[in-house]
Amino acid sequence: MFDINDETLEKLKKTVSLPSRPSILVELDKELRREEPDLNAVSALLAKDVGLSAGILKILNSPAFGLSREVRDVKHGATILGLEAIKGISTAYFLKQTFDQGSCCILLEPFWDRATMVARAAVKIGMASYCNVTNDLMYLAGLFHNCGVPVMAIRFQDYGITMLEAQEDEDATLVEKENALYDTSHNVVGYFLSRSWHLPKSLSKALLHSQDRSFFDVEKDFEARALVAVMKAAENAISMIFEETDLTEWRRFGLSALAELELSVDEYQELVDQLEREVVDLTS
Repeated sequence: MFDINDETLEKLKKTVSLPSRPSILVELDKELRREEPDLNAVSALLAKDVGLSAGILKILNSPAFGLSREVRDVKHGATILGLEAIKGISTAYFLKQTFDQGSCCILLEPFWDRATMVARAAVKIGMASYCNVTNDLMYLAGLFHNCGVPVMAIRFQDYGITMLEAQEDEDATLVEKENALYDTSHNVVGYFLSRSWHLPKSLSKALLHSQDRSFFDVEKDFEARALVAVMKAAENAISMIFEETDLTEWRRFGLSALAELELSVDEYQELVDQLEREVVDLTS
């Protein structure tokens, strides 16, 4: 199984530049590290950024989370889901804003639109399975499952072509092509990005090993295994809904992912059918 070492880190530092965390997330971390974090202080901190507050409420009140009542404000949301969930959603908001389209060789709006659909699908699939992972973590896994891609697309101006070639190549995966051309890959970049932005360790591990066939067999961290399974199932569900032809990854990982989630093929197909009927909500 692929692992990270000092050589990998040094190689990455020479290859790509990772975006820095916004100061508001640094302040939020300081507050959450207190022995008894102050809910009012956290709410006041996040309220300083009107766009962030609105973004948090939009996510919490989306159909994906399926909350029985509307979340009125950030403090209310933290009371329901906990401060760590609010931290994760805040990170999601800022990470989506941090990449500049002018420097990127792929279109970021459709990229994040699709990632949001995968995130919402991940929550639905996860809730129907036996993975015992919180909704907010499943949402983050779906949203960030390819978070290394924009970093690669900013650093390498031919990256969009590489992505297209990988979709059409049945013999080589995107990661294999990335390693051959750029000496790193989007899953390694995503791992370091998630660690530098202080996302949960299980999610970082899932991002790193999302292309590793042996992960389900050898990994002992059940949460990381569940997140990889949810990411694969959600991404494939969106591909099926939009009738995309490149299902190579699902052929490689599908049965293992469903076994991890304790879902049968028929149960999974039923979930995909439900998601297809809700596609208007997924894109709202």
